[in-house]
Amino acid sequence: MSLKRERDWSTSCKPNKDALWYEILFHKDKLGLDKNVLKHMRDDNETIGHYVNERLLTAATSIQSTPGELSGITSLLHIASVVILSESNRERIDQTLDFIKEVPAFNEIDPTTIITTAALYYLIHNAECMPAIKGEYLSALKHIHKRLDHMNWFVGNEAMEALKIERSEDALTYELVHA
Repeated sequence: MSLKRERDWSTSCKPNKDALWYEILFHKDKLGLDKNVLKHMRDDNETIGHYVNERLLTAATSIQSTPGELSGITSLLHIASVVILSESNRERIDQTLDFIKEVPAFNEIDPTTIITTAALYYLIHNAECMPAIKGEYLSALKHIHKRLDHMNWFVGNEAMEALKIERSEDALTYELVHA
């Protein structure tokens, strides 16, 4: 089959507020992160956003080199965890973990993996959509997104669908052409 589904990047760069990953991260009865948590990413100073951008680029470089892939993936998980732990609190994290345990699509998945995956997806999605991100860095981010797609974002297809994690344009094309 040789269908090619085009993705509308102008609308896909807006966060899907109906997506479960968005609810987990931003609703006040879940992690309750500030919706502007990554505003710092647009600042060019020594904030957590600068740290996140630097770590994403380092992880992307590692993932693109065969012996460094596991190190890069570990870095990505660390980045997502730093954002969660620095921007939420223990009570909200516990509430969110309890909520996740009740979602049937996540039955056999560690709830902390769901939270970390939601945060990681948001970080990568947000960075891919930043107008200032171009060239080699954008290419590296898209490579990370595609690589995580191939690993089903550590949670499997059913959980990805429940979270409403969108596959990268390259992964969509590959799947439809090889279906």
